[in-house]
Amino acid sequence: MHFDFRRAIIEKYSQPEEIAQYTLEAEKELFDWEKWILAKYIKGGEKVLVLGSGAGREVFGIEKMNVSAYGVDICLPLLNSAKSLMLKDNHKGFLMAGDALQLGFKKETFNLCIMFRQFLQHFPFRKNRMRLLKEAGRILDKGGILLLSLHLSPFSFSPYRIANHFCKIFFAERASGPANPVMTESKEPVLFRILRKLTFVVLGTVINITRNTCRRIYVKLKGENYKGLEPNDFYISSISAAHSKGKILFHDYSAKEILEDLSAAGFMTVEWSDIDELGRNKPYPSWIRRGASFVCIVAKKTG
Repeated sequence: MHFDFRRAIIEKYSQPEEIAQYTLEAEKELFDWEKWILAKYIKGGEKVLVLGSGAGREVFGIEKMNVSAYGVDICLPLLNSAKSLMLKDNHKGFLMAGDALQLGFKKETFNLCIMFRQFLQHFPFRKNRMRLLKEAGRILDKGGILLLSLHLSPFSFSPYRIANHFCKIFFAERASGPANPVMTESKEPVLFRILRKLTFVVLGTVINITRNTCRRIYVKLKGENYKGLEPNDFYISSISAAHSKGKILFHDYSAKEILEDLSAAGFMTVEWSDIDELGRNKPYPSWIRRGASFVCIVAKKTG
């Protein structure tokens, strides 16, 4: 395939609209859900690496937790914005340009590695995602912690996913005010929300199954000569609240797939949370959490 996904990412995130949006978010630093999950694994004194650090939001937030915070990003305009904020607000983190698939750090340099904002999903083709996870494992010390946030495929007839949807329609969305930009209050009638959600899931699932079936057939027919997209790789144009030109490739993970990839890369999953429950600091029952579409995963290096 001739599509250069790195170049597409750089061009997308270098646009003024994206830089302005991520700079605005960087000034607000960590979301509540990020603070609560990080507080469980940061005790002070750790060396923490943020991959896809962008305008520095996570780096600026975690440096206040008495850690040595490092950020790596491939997009120079975003890094320049981060460095301007660093000088302006006297932040003490470390920011550098780099390719996450080939980090310039020695083995076992860090205690924690953070991949928030669906960073892992920016890498199309499984070979790239596995290379990224293994590189994270290389720079983490023994027992090091990897934290990820992911948007799982929204198209699923799983009873757990349906239960999760309906729990939020009837309960979470009726709570008094959103805790984070995870969910927003909806004033639509409940029945309308249910029908809209069902229509979205049913049609989306049919389209997704058809598309991925065709791709799997092409892979088998072409073998090593196949140059198209893999199942669940697709183009997206919206990566933030900003509106900018161009598209990038994005991988639509399933729960089973991410657990298998983490295991294959040498990680053991120790925590799986619905980001909505973290944002509201209110634990969901396990059967609700199991159907989450926006998740935070904590994994421990086993090697």
